[in-house]
Amino acid sequence: MPMFTVKENLLAMLLVLPFASGCDPADVGADGGSTRSCRDDQPTLIEFTTETGTYTIAEVLNGTPPALPSGAVERPVFIDEQEIFAFERPGSEPAVVLMHGLPDNTYLYDRLYPELVGRRIIAFDFVGWGRSSRPLPGAYPYDFDQQQHEIAAVLDAFGVDDAVLVAHDTSGPPAIDYTRGHLDRVGRLVLLNTLYGHANGALRPPKGVEIHSDPRLEGAEAAMQRDPAAIEAYYRFQMDEFIVAAEAEEQFVDDLWSLWPQARPAFVALTNRLPLEVGTRSPQEAVALAELTLPVDIVFGVDDPYLNPAVAEHFADNIPGASLHLLENAGHFVQVDAPRDVAAVIMADR
Repeated sequence: MPMFTVKENLLAMLLVLPFASGCDPADVGADGGSTRSCRDDQPTLIEFTTETGTYTIAEVLNGTPPALPSGAVERPVFIDEQEIFAFERPGSEPAVVLMHGLPDNTYLYDRLYPELVGRRIIAFDFVGWGRSSRPLPGAYPYDFDQQQHEIAAVLDAFGVDDAVLVAHDTSGPPAIDYTRGHLDRVGRLVLLNTLYGHANGALRPPKGVEIHSDPRLEGAEAAMQRDPAAIEAYYRFQMDEFIVAAEAEEQFVDDLWSLWPQARPAFVALTNRLPLEVGTRSPQEAVALAELTLPVDIVFGVDDPYLNPAVAEHFADNIPGASLHLLENAGHFVQVDAPRDVAAVIMADR
């Protein structure tokens, strides 16, 4: 997989670390809270072990999440003694099932929900993310195989047998693999700026992922993960690269951040596993994609330098009969930058 150079990612760290260098009284709100922590605060540390190593990270608490979309009704789903946060907005079939990647949650689709007028919508947070249960790595397998089981649990709980599965970012591999094995339960697949294997070398990992998955950056990762202010600054730095629509960015990032801090153990576990997950799929990528014999729409924002148009074209070349939609003036968060265009594809008859 092509990587950024260590120099590039360390430079990114240097750009955000000044925000974490101390405590500015101006950062403290009227309620006494602060969006940035001081290094002198000695944050509580969490330690966990996975198959890729032992990690120590600072504990940062979640904020207040935004409200659910209008008309949505929460309905928890249970798997392996864990609770999956899920909600449904009633409407016409087939149901649209929306899945997030990292570092995201159901609020990733806040600008899309209003555009899917009249359709039944189901959205959920994978275990470890958003409002779902957040067991520490080691006590729960944060990998794509387990996420397939979570997809199945959600479809079973909501009685969905002809789903329009919408996958973004790292929900692509579990969605694709689930669909390959359950063509009788998935009527259509929509892939938004996502991945599966190396895409013949076109795939580029975002800086926020690479710092966790490249062993050469282990020291930088360890330093950042122990500093709450650096964690937030680096998060916002990376999110700024993902969004083109400036008018949507501030509120959107604030909403996602509200549920991000306590998802970090899952994020660290999955991102450190990503090279293995992607690497094992790459040798058989063309064969796997050829098994997607259902209608597939590939919708990518062209301004994403990571899951880029070359990745989209690789999908289109290998999935029989797939429809390719490259959206201008849209980046990695294509559903944020171009919600109306994305909704038009989802709502179209195929």
